Amino acid sequence: MLVHRGLNRLCMWVDYIAYRPAIVRLTIRLPRWWNCHFVRLSMWLDDRWETGYWDELEWAPDGLCEACNRRAAWLMIGGSWVDEPEIWDEDEEPEYLDRHPVHICFWCMPIFDTSERDDKAAIDLALVEAGRESIAWSWRWRTRDELDR
Repeated sequence: MLVHRGLNRLCMWVDYIAYRPAIVRLTIRLPRWWNCHFVRLSMWLDDRWETGYWDELEWAPDGLCEACNRRAAWLMIGGSWVDEPEIWDEDEEPEYLDRHPVHICFWCMPIFDTSERDDKAAIDLALVEAGRESIAWSWRWRTRDELDR
């Protein structure tokens, strides 16, 4: 358990440094070089040693973020139709997000209306915008009023 916890913390430390918006922006042309390898090693060791450390936790990385395509995806939007089809009525048609969950990182937060949950084009556009926003940064002077807020 100590090994798993240590690898997880080490991975979170690397993510904290390597995936800041400015760093991602500066290295966008480089190939992906980091995708939670320490956590993946920890998960592999957990399966091999059968310690159950990752079974107790409710979340783990799952591929790449579908918005920025750089960071590891830790969060999922939608997917209830895939996970629990018995909760739906027989006559009810599931929305697009219910059948096609979106995996995102902690930095990317797509914004779309509930009316757009069934529109693939609107979801894709929201993902592109969220990815663009998550790696954007701007340098500007703030006024004293802005700092006091």
